[in-house]
Amino acid sequence: RLRVERHRRPSALLRCQVCISSVQAGCVAHNAQLRRTSLAPIAANQHPRVGIKRPQSSARAGTSMAALRLVALLAAAPLAGANVMGIDYGTEFMKVALVQPGAPLEIVTNSVSKRKSETVVAFVRGERLFASDAYGTLSRKPDQAYARLTEYLGRADAHPAVETLRAKSYFPTTARFNETRGALALGAPAGTTEGYGGDWDEWAPEELVAMILTYAKDITRAYGGNVVRDCVITVPAFATQLEREALVAAAELADLRVLSLVEANTAAALQFGLDRKYDEPRRVLIYNVGSESVQASVVEYSTFLEKAGAGKNKTVGQFEVLGKGWRTGAGGFHVDLALAELIADGFNEKWKTKKKGKAGDVRTLSRPMAKIRAAAKKTKEVLSANEKIPVNIPSLHDDIDFSMTVTRAELEAAATRETDEAKFKERLMEIARTTLSSKLVLYEKEHFAKLAVDAVLRLKGSDNLDYIQLLKKPGGSLGDSYLAEGFILDKKIGVGQPHRMEKCKVMVANTAMDTDKIKIYGARVKVGSLAKVAEIEQAEKDKMAAKCAKICDHGINCFINRQLIYNYPEEIFAKWGVMAIEHADFEGVERLAAVLGADICSTFDRPDLATLGTCDLIDEIMIGEDKLIRFSGCASGEACTVVLRGASTHVLDEAERSLHDALCVLSRTVRETRTIPGGGCCEVRMARAIDAEVANTPGKKAMAMEAFARALRTLPAIIADNGGFDACELVTRLRAAHAAGRATAGLDMSKGEVADMTELGVRESFKSKLHVLVSAAEAAEMILRVDDIVKCAPRKREGQ
Repeated sequence: RLRVERHRRPSALLRCQVCISSVQAGCVAHNAQLRRTSLAPIAANQHPRVGIKRPQSSARAGTSMAALRLVALLAAAPLAGANVMGIDYGTEFMKVALVQPGAPLEIVTNSVSKRKSETVVAFVRGERLFASDAYGTLSRKPDQAYARLTEYLGRADAHPAVETLRAKSYFPTTARFNETRGALALGAPAGTTEGYGGDWDEWAPEELVAMILTYAKDITRAYGGNVVRDCVITVPAFATQLEREALVAAAELADLRVLSLVEANTAAALQFGLDRKYDEPRRVLIYNVGSESVQASVVEYSTFLEKAGAGKNKTVGQFEVLGKGWRTGAGGFHVDLALAELIADGFNEKWKTKKKGKAGDVRTLSRPMAKIRAAAKKTKEVLSANEKIPVNIPSLHDDIDFSMTVTRAELEAAATRETDEAKFKERLMEIARTTLSSKLVLYEKEHFAKLAVDAVLRLKGSDNLDYIQLLKKPGGSLGDSYLAEGFILDKKIGVGQPHRMEKCKVMVANTAMDTDKIKIYGARVKVGSLAKVAEIEQAEKDKMAAKCAKICDHGINCFINRQLIYNYPEEIFAKWGVMAIEHADFEGVERLAAVLGADICSTFDRPDLATLGTCDLIDEIMIGEDKLIRFSGCASGEACTVVLRGASTHVLDEAERSLHDALCVLSRTVRETRTIPGGGCCEVRMARAIDAEVANTPGKKAMAMEAFARALRTLPAIIADNGGFDACELVTRLRAAHAAGRATAGLDMSKGEVADMTELGVRESFKSKLHVLVSAAEAAEMILRVDDIVKCAPRKREGQ
């Protein structure tokens, strides 16, 4: 028996009082009362975020089973003697339950005896497929199957979920706005709409969802033997009024009567408390990790005495939903997409190698991407319990079998990468500004921050800073510094050689090219005449000519040498039309070889074993009053050069050091995208967490923990001292701000006060902060392990 009272209040809190003592053999019967219910639909313009209070304990409850259990409670009173169907309809799967009078709740199995059915519908040769049959079609013929239909229900064309499906999931489904209906419509392949009462070329999402709900009704009838029309359906907490109305419309098309739309986490809270009683109020965090989103609710359970008549009281359990929170775009499907991107990148590399560069992007092909998505989903499930797994996809595309090994670390790195590129770039800008704030380039930090971020983003996730060259040229001001594409070498091109060359094949070498002049000075050479000297000199020239011929036989048109190139070989290269660059410093040669994709050669007898570099263009440019050589369109497209300008070498040295620090931090952040507030915020929060545990820690460990917390609090004090402010005043105010709940409060060194670091954009790299903390702790531990210090007697000076 269930008595329901609905009050549409803005607070929308839920208190459900449940008596669990009336369970009879073979039947389920509960006495319950719902007060101040939150089951009223959420308005379309309601803010999607609700704050969550800190729970005292946490537990996980299965939302699917909980939602189906709630069906029995909601359906018992208004429909006594009637069968009710409960549908937990998710983005990828659904589960159906059947409630019959006098019988316990039963989970309905589908045609293949599974309790969980895929929410996919497909059309193949005039036949409509559902569940696992339709899911198999999704990977074989993705243009004939429809999945993730809840993403389209009641949503506009510009909705973030719709844009993600269109841009990043690579489904071939075409979503367009239907002006007649004023809603989204999904393109239908030719012939799929025949036999459904129309000659249109598109499906409404409600129609396709109605087909899946009809399938749910059919398997319920096959399981229970009777047609069931009454149902209760679960919805996420963030579903808007339009989305709920679209789901109800789909149910009506399926000839179903919706008794109620129930929030999944509320159903989980009820199921979790059915067999539990708490003497004292207890808070529980219930979370639901789905395909599209992560939802969480904080619920408080308690009991009270209710009069049962005849002077008797009974204990009744109750719970109250204190808060809800969620994040869309953070479910398992987005992990699948990140892993699919990783696999697609791997296949593109193999495809390009096998076709010798004449290959496209597999992401533009719907069928191979469907295979990759299916493989990514299986790989994710295996990596949840294993460190690595081989991925094998036979005949993925163009008769190419693909295999690669994916590790859990690679999956975590791909899944945690910031998906919003604009937002991620702004985070990098905030970190760069924070890193450069204390440097000489303070007044040009915005310009240098942009240079650093643009340079690091060109690396495309790599942390190899050899591809970013810092070139210092005196003259101008710091604001004249700029980022140049390609590699710039501060050297000269040989006399009489071309100064501009396209489609270059470059040999990078480290060999002696100065033996054209006979070296007889300082050596004893006995000859009978000057003719013998000329013969020795000619032999040296012939030897150098043969060496230059071997170099040119490699088919190169540019030769770069670590050592000097003397006049005679320079003349030979000019005759061959080869650009020769001499005396490139060793560090420059190493970096240039990496950028061009070449090996550094020292012998030239085997052209087939030499690896040459390539670039699109080599030309001369002017920076200030100097001529430099620019390599554009290098084999490594990430290569770039930051040209630093300044009034003096001292300014340039400081600018180089500052920019290098920013590049190091940013390159780590690109690989580990987590960031944290700066300004001493994290140190105070860590110190507070340690202080909270000190009271629960017995023994001397508590003293060590207190000392560690004090050490953490010295870091914001150092920041304040460096800024010229009163450290004691600012640190105490910062601690008070954190105690008041301002979790992102830090020190604003521009005004000398406590401020919100998120609003100011003061951020630091999580990886960098972690290394600082761990290194400091390890150094302190190493010092503490020293038992004694042995000092040697000072060396006596002469004469003493």
